[in-house]
Amino acid sequence: MAVVAPMRVALYLFFASLAFGSFNTIPGTITLIPYAICAPLLTLKILTNGANTEVLIDALLNWRRLGLLTAFFVVAMVVTLTAPVLFAGVPTMGLNTGLVTPLGFSSGNVTQPLYLLISISITISIYMLMIDATGREMLAEGLLLGGVIFCISGVLDIIFTGTNFLAPLRTATYTLMADNEIAGMHRVIGFNNEASAYGGTTLCLAAILLFVRPARAVGGWLAHAELPLAGALVVFTILSTSSGAYVGVCVLCILWVGSVAYHALFANNVAEKQSSVSDIALVGIVFALCMIVVLIRPHILDAAYQAFDTIVLQKKTTSSYLERSNWNRVSLEGMAQTFGYGVGVGSTRASSWPVALISGAGVLGAALMAAFIARCVLTPTPPGKTSVRRMAAGARIALLVCAIPAAGASTSVDYGFASAILFAIMAAIPMVLRPERRR
Repeated sequence: MAVVAPMRVALYLFFASLAFGSFNTIPGTITLIPYAICAPLLTLKILTNGANTEVLIDALLNWRRLGLLTAFFVVAMVVTLTAPVLFAGVPTMGLNTGLVTPLGFSSGNVTQPLYLLISISITISIYMLMIDATGREMLAEGLLLGGVIFCISGVLDIIFTGTNFLAPLRTATYTLMADNEIAGMHRVIGFNNEASAYGGTTLCLAAILLFVRPARAVGGWLAHAELPLAGALVVFTILSTSSGAYVGVCVLCILWVGSVAYHALFANNVAEKQSSVSDIALVGIVFALCMIVVLIRPHILDAAYQAFDTIVLQKKTTSSYLERSNWNRVSLEGMAQTFGYGVGVGSTRASSWPVALISGAGVLGAALMAAFIARCVLTPTPPGKTSVRRMAAGARIALLVCAIPAAGASTSVDYGFASAILFAIMAAIPMVLRPERRR
């Protein structure tokens, strides 16, 4: 459908496909989830729909745009193609088995670089969309649609708890960790493969909607849907009972309240101040409702504390923590035995994106990625339209929130769709505002 659909529909299909994180579209040993198919088609649609070739080449080769990301990918692919030959036999953690495996070429060296390339293609696609107002509007619509689908998947997971109704949507061949209960609570995972993956994704979507506010930049009815949808995504993040997502929610709430208060006090125009005051009023209403619920049913805090104690305070005693810690240890040991060269993308399974990055792409690849992120975050935003400038500032804050679950749960070098979107926004905003600066 995405092949023949218009670009706008292809974009909608891409964001809708994100919720199906463990549905294998190709039966067999290789896992290819829906968004891995929709993302390249979206990129193809954008690049063949009158895209400015000069802008595209500049984006890929200019170190001030996406050039450092391009260099990172080249280095990562060289390491992936050569490490299994140069350092055959060093210890790695098997992607599908969860067991220590000697380094050698495997299906992971095909699928994981593919996923990394897909994330880079998403970055390129969103970068090109951000260049004009129509593209920014389509991006806002797609993000809202994706958030709605994730909420629906969470509701269905709750409704069909204890059944196999959603099993046909969880057919990925990699190891699943869908342990359904913790501290007596059902772990909501939607259509995904595990709580940390679902909770991390809903958290990132909530952060993008709360801080970047893409719909506010285009106006219209979409702007009124952002906050309620972001709130719903935060609720499902909490219901996932992922420890990393829990920490992320706390950080998100602190940063959002601080951001709203800052703009309410120091905004330069009346409309922006009024919007921030409305947000603060919403926070007060939500807090008051929560206090009323606690006063009426005080025992609800007992269950909440028990869950927090099990998920966060006793995290180091859980089987999930012990297993994931072993993934990181083995991956770092393998990288050390290559003298920092790296074992290749898809050669090992980690439980932390920084560990996956340096073990898979090596020290040089990790340094290039770090330089690219620093460039995105530290580049000053030129003067121009306030709502567009705030998208760049919001993307920096949202990236901090998204980094929390990735730091404790991401298993591969692939940085994922949320970071891909945020990287593109931060890299594109100076380009978007450049014509205004010239005028």
